[in-house]
Amino acid sequence: MSFSPLTVITVTRNRPVSLQKCLARTRSVLPQEVRIIVFDDASSEPARSRSIVEASPNTIYLRSETLVGPGAGRNACLRAATTPFCLSLDDDCCLDAAPHLSQWLGNRREDQDIAVVNFRCFDVALGFYSPEHQSAGTAMFMLGGASLLRREAVLRAGGYLDWLIFACEDTELALRLSRLGYRIWYDPSVTVQHDHSAEARDERWASFYYVRNTLLINLLHRSEEHTSELQSLTNL
Repeated sequence: MSFSPLTVITVTRNRPVSLQKCLARTRSVLPQEVRIIVFDDASSEPARSRSIVEASPNTIYLRSETLVGPGAGRNACLRAATTPFCLSLDDDCCLDAAPHLSQWLGNRREDQDIAVVNFRCFDVALGFYSPEHQSAGTAMFMLGGASLLRREAVLRAGGYLDWLIFACEDTELALRLSRLGYRIWYDPSVTVQHDHSAEARDERWASFYYVRNTLLINLLHRSEEHTSELQSLTNL
């Protein structure tokens, strides 16, 4: 199959070992015609990150000098890409094998409202799959580091909320896409290996952002729900 409609996008920060593994594995299962865009989110050793990226064929290096978070990094990659689809992989994720994406890259008319195709993720450290089930179909969630994005649809929806900085940005985008009438599809035929990296991980800040952003997303989308209810009542 042809992978020409596809670009791989990856956001990294202070994880040179994981990034090198991710790029090497990606290059081993995808043809070199597939461009990879790596966004370096203010890593403390930019020269090292750049050298890893530039050692990988057909790979572009982008960088922010200030911390902006994975959502903003993915947005930058989406804007820099020119293909209809972007495969989003985190810097500690890699494809299990060459994916069969002909159904999606063929851009069928009946799939035009599918903005995201979510894949099955295998947690290497814990040894389990998420989700566990293998039934394809419409989903209410997405994994930012293991998904195929219809680039134009995601950008038209506003992309990721960059002010969330870290955590839950994929949950919020999934909710917003659903409200805008798009579908998210779960395709368990593609597996992404998630090898949790301990590099540059600050568990205290991660916990803070998860709690804060969960509250913010609930407030944001619950508020929108009340607004829609009020509008429907005033139209009676």
